[in-house]
Amino acid sequence: MDRMVLLLEMLLHHEADTLQLRAGASPMLFAGKTSERVAQAPLGESQIVEMVHTLLDATEQGTLKNTGTFDCTRSFSGLGRFQVRVRLTPDGYILAFRPMGKRPEVRIAHEPTEPMSLAAQTKVAAAVADNPQWLQPLGGTQGTQPSPSPLPPGILNPLLYRTLVDGASDLIVSTHREPTMRIVGKLKKVNGVRITQEEFSAVLLEGLPPLKRDEFENKGSVDLSYELENPDSEKPHRFRVNAFRHNEGWSAAFRPIWETIPTLGELNLPGHLTEVTAFPHGLVLVTGPTGSGKSTTLSSLIEHVNQNRFVHIITLEDPIEYLYTSRHSVIHQREVGTHLESFASGLKAALRENPDIILVGEMRDKETVAAALTAAETGHLVLSTLHTANAAQAIDRMVDVFPSHQQSQVRIQLASVLRAVVTQRLLPTQDGAGRIPVVEIVRLNYALANLIREQKTHLFTSQIQTSRGDGMVLFDQSLAEVYQKGWISLEEALRAAHDPKYIKSVLGLA
Repeated sequence: MDRMVLLLEMLLHHEADTLQLRAGASPMLFAGKTSERVAQAPLGESQIVEMVHTLLDATEQGTLKNTGTFDCTRSFSGLGRFQVRVRLTPDGYILAFRPMGKRPEVRIAHEPTEPMSLAAQTKVAAAVADNPQWLQPLGGTQGTQPSPSPLPPGILNPLLYRTLVDGASDLIVSTHREPTMRIVGKLKKVNGVRITQEEFSAVLLEGLPPLKRDEFENKGSVDLSYELENPDSEKPHRFRVNAFRHNEGWSAAFRPIWETIPTLGELNLPGHLTEVTAFPHGLVLVTGPTGSGKSTTLSSLIEHVNQNRFVHIITLEDPIEYLYTSRHSVIHQREVGTHLESFASGLKAALRENPDIILVGEMRDKETVAAALTAAETGHLVLSTLHTANAAQAIDRMVDVFPSHQQSQVRIQLASVLRAVVTQRLLPTQDGAGRIPVVEIVRLNYALANLIREQKTHLFTSQIQTSRGDGMVLFDQSLAEVYQKGWISLEEALRAAHDPKYIKSVLGLA
């Protein structure tokens, strides 16, 4: 019951239309034409069954078994009334909740009623450690406290739990500063909370592999993964973390990793993107700014292969994010700093490990790019990411990491092995309830390959416009379609456009 109330609070706080719950999947919030997965562990079958038994009496459950669907209304103290639909499918129960009438105001962690004292922080830490009902808002009334926790008191883990509860995409912490959560793309401060440098070091840095520890000490930043005990599952909550030093101390950016790898449909990405995994060999790039979902898109593509093809996949990641379970495919995951020294060394080793597909977390340097091109030339499909705004910039970035006397040869290699470039960006939806991806898809044909060889990537856009029959989609074309569906505002579309005049002409506003 407590978990159900928590999720209904989240539904009201984010002003979503519907909350959907099903076993084996993270909760989903729907608002208009958009949907967003809540960044917390999937619900177990026992949890869903318990909710059904709480909502429906024996007679109503009998009706559900006979008809497959049962509709009702239910009231929850302090939250109001909800329309509830329970469906019984071959895969289990599906629950949907829709608020009725005026919605009450719901206060959550990033809106505490008063600053949190050190004593309150200790109590929250104890509550989180000893009680799976970690549903109390930070800084709120704790009620009867459980016995002291065997874990050292601190605020970082409770903050991470709160990040999951609130559906935040990121948590940014800095020593001696108030932490900040990013919720639906907007930053919100957690008032009255401080993390000490001692806690930062004890929680994040102690126990790191020697290579990772040396990287932080020598370079001032390090990528790592962090696991948090999950009260509802044997599998922990996982976070991707970058820890770094700055002029006032230490900081870290945490990003929750979904336990269940989302499908392209759940990410609101076109289903035909899976076609880029069908190439027998070559290079496929996913590009976009930081926080645009590149790694999640690649993981979704890898899981699609895992579900449908008998191939050997090796992933080289920094850090390991989604954990795959080998299904049709055989998957081996390797982490930089733990299992290998660098992406480049991992790629060179992979050539002797008989993979069909190699995922490279990021093209960071000349050695990695060179090794990826070699792998793509020698019969492997290589998938990777770059922080660029379009296909032309991705190609120029890869060429520019080489000295000038090698660039001509690299262009010839790229023209030969590059198969597709997918560029994506997340934009806020018009109702402010979530974010929607806008995608550019470039599939290399003879004309584009020739432009690469001749150092004329500035002509890519015009060539893509004339090649729509080959499955090409320009970013601005995708942007116009998203706007026409009512998902984003005109102001947002024009702000994000590469060519605002083109958007206006397509929409008849020029």
